[in-house]
Amino acid sequence: MSGSGVHNHRLTKELWESYAENRAVKDVHLTNDGEVLHKAGANVKGILRYLREHTGRKTTLKDVHNMIQRIRCKQSSNQTDAERAFALLDELCS
Repeated sequence: MSGSGVHNHRLTKELWESYAENRAVKDVHLTNDGEVLHKAGANVKGILRYLREHTGRKTTLKDVHNMIQRIRCKQSSNQTDAERAFALLDELCS
């Protein structure tokens, strides 16, 4: 958008849906559901399907991968180095 308030590109629904902040799951309950599904062993595509059904947004596979990474970072921030190592080994062995 220029200083005059005029866009220099077409405004379309597809363009709006392509922005990450418009695809992101912001509902705390759905984020928690995604965390529960991940901990229960659901695959990324299953979590994606669940989120799309419950939000109506065009969430992408990359969005789900990013959500899972945020979950892992949150979990590992409360652990010691040894606990993180054991958690990683458990994840790799399961």
